Amino acid sequence: MYRCLKCLAAVCVLLVIALTVTTAWAAERGRVKVKNGTVLSDRDTILRGARMRLTTGDVAPDSYWRYLNTTGLNAVRYGVKTVQIGRTIEQQLPALDLAVNRAAANNLYLMINTSTKSGTYDLAELKAF
Repeated sequence: MYRCLKCLAAVCVLLVIALTVTTAWAAERGRVKVKNGTVLSDRDTILRGARMRLTTGDVAPDSYWRYLNTTGLNAVRYGVKTVQIGRTIEQQLPALDLAVNRAAANNLYLMINTSTKSGTYDLAELKAF
């Protein structure tokens, strides 16, 4: 049951991201899909990714995003916090937009994670986001 809820939360986050991507990125990469309980890329490959956080407003340089792509990764789980760092989503949007653009330019999926505690989520915050 817990695993099912965790998978459902991950799919919800991916759907939120899919709705916020630019049309240019959507033209280059298709949406992720779920087959036999596994989240796959538009090319039927398992998502292989790195983890980054947006806490100070700084976004990794484009060269780092390019490096992630050259290592065979195709996704980045991007932690965006609000309560712990005292910055609203609105205050973080410029940096978040930059991260979306850098991920798109380097053919990476960007999965935005807004959980306040590992393995949990706040549905009201996700809807507001």
